[in-house]
Amino acid sequence: ELDPVLVLTEDQLLSILKICRIWDIKSGITFACHSIEQLDLPPTRMMYLGIHFSKASWIRQAVIALMDVPLNHISYEDITAMGLKAVVTVAKAREMFQGEMKQLTYSPPLSGLAYGRAGLKLVR
Repeated sequence: ELDPVLVLTEDQLLSILKICRIWDIKSGITFACHSIEQLDLPPTRMMYLGIHFSKASWIRQAVIALMDVPLNHISYEDITAMGLKAVVTVAKAREMFQGEMKQLTYSPPLSGLAYGRAGLKLVR
């Protein structure tokens, strides 16, 4: 006979996280955070939660995921929830990344280097 699996909703996990943070229950915080990370939440929601709960890893993952989402595809409600600072951070990160990609695309290859199966090698 299999043990029943406890499936908690986002709201339940957030309640656990809030209570465990108040009482500084580390195992509960770890459980709630890990469980929230396993949910398939949109990056805008993870950004909001990362900011609200000061979880840098959630913010970082959200920024990376949002780099591929056109800003006009993010709803006004999501922008309001994330906050203007977060939206500007994503826009700046996207702009910087795109600038770096353009620079790499238009840069000539470095002379004296060859790329083979083993990686970069100095060619004399």
